[in-house]
Amino acid sequence: MKVKRVRKLRKQHPFAMVSKLTGSALLLLLPVVQQILYRPQSVLEVIGTMGFSALYAVFIIAGAVIFYNTCRYSYTGGEVYLERGVVVKRRFSISYENVSTVTVERNIFAAMFGAAKLSFDTPAGLAKTRDISLYLRRKRVERLVKRLLDGLEIKYEYIADNFRMLLMSALWSNPMTGLLLLVPLIERTGDVIGREFNNAVIESVDFRVTLVSVGITPAAATIANLLVLGWAAALVFQFFRYARFSSRRMGEYIAITRGIGSKNERYTKAHEISALTINRTLSMAIFRLTGIGIFSIGSGKDKGDKSLIAIAANKHELKGAVDGLTDFDTHYDKELRPNRTRLFSYIVIPLIVTVMVLALVSLLVFVPLLGELYFTALLISLVPLGWWTAFRIFAFRHASFGYNGTCAILCGYRRLSLIKYIIPYEHIQFIEISQNIFQKRSGYCNVCVYMYYEQRATHTVKQVKLSDAEEIVKQIENRIAKK
Repeated sequence: MKVKRVRKLRKQHPFAMVSKLTGSALLLLLPVVQQILYRPQSVLEVIGTMGFSALYAVFIIAGAVIFYNTCRYSYTGGEVYLERGVVVKRRFSISYENVSTVTVERNIFAAMFGAAKLSFDTPAGLAKTRDISLYLRRKRVERLVKRLLDGLEIKYEYIADNFRMLLMSALWSNPMTGLLLLVPLIERTGDVIGREFNNAVIESVDFRVTLVSVGITPAAATIANLLVLGWAAALVFQFFRYARFSSRRMGEYIAITRGIGSKNERYTKAHEISALTINRTLSMAIFRLTGIGIFSIGSGKDKGDKSLIAIAANKHELKGAVDGLTDFDTHYDKELRPNRTRLFSYIVIPLIVTVMVLALVSLLVFVPLLGELYFTALLISLVPLGWWTAFRIFAFRHASFGYNGTCAILCGYRRLSLIKYIIPYEHIQFIEISQNIFQKRSGYCNVCVYMYYEQRATHTVKQVKLSDAEEIVKQIENRIAKK
């Protein structure tokens, strides 16, 4: 007689309700906005506004309570099981063998309640949401992770240097770093315009002109200070996001831990990695530092770069992390680089933008109030444009396309980062060779590789010789067919 297995279902941690409420926090602000804009006058209007506010709150809280009471899970019998829903009941069951990535997240608020978010992803999952996500007691999550890694020894461990982490947090490209360049220009503009208005005050008795002249310089200084504070806040946030970074190879898993305050742990099966990336910006190249990342199931579903396995690594650490954490071969058996004559195609866009910006800045000379800002604006414009051009030259010198016995290798730029992709043949979907109008005449092309991943992932190398690229693509396709 076949015995029916009975699952012992549990509720999530009560913090799951708080998480739902925080996700709907903007809806709770609607009554406040309504009070500010509508400004009810009569008693009936006040009662009506309060009634709508109470209805909003009841609706949001009731939804969170229903979600908490209708969501049940179990993780016994070698599988993770979840059921949820009221009108439509959904049941999910994932075998541990099919789980490719396990993620543990614990922010400050969850830690206050003793909770942690546990997520599971499989190759068949969705591109933007987790297959299964649960809020559990922190100790229960630790027991589950321990069961997952039971008996696995640490084969290799990488621990990031905190000083280099702080340095890279200050230099990593982010909007606040770019805005920091505007600080001198804003302060200079405030001084010039403020002085001009002060001269106008001397010749005028208009009280409004006096108020404007008094307020311009402090306002410009305030904006400049806010930009500096914003950059400092971005620096602190970036450092706390990646502080205490470490990665370990434990059996078939790569374990990544990082963060202060908001802690993130990720456990990925090594054979589920679709590609290895070696990343460098121009500032990282100056300090001879490198970042190493992986494309794996689950790594593209979070904000920020959660796929890094080594941060601000030097040359020695780079080789150790690649060999110790992954099974990828990063050397070339055959390598193709852009010809020296193709340098101009890499820097033509930065040069065109530079000419246009210089032309616009030169117009300041003909504006009476802003003529003194010419040299300041010129300097502020040339710094980022020069950096952009220098990066494109750096990217040109390191661009390459080739292969070895197990992987295809591409090195190209994306935005302001130079990224080298090492992609196993079994994870390549197809390769595209394209030519624009000018490349048709010159005999050069761009090569784009499409990779197996939870999201659309393409990697491109530009301005390589067409005949050589076709030969390398043919060799790669032959190796793919043998897999």
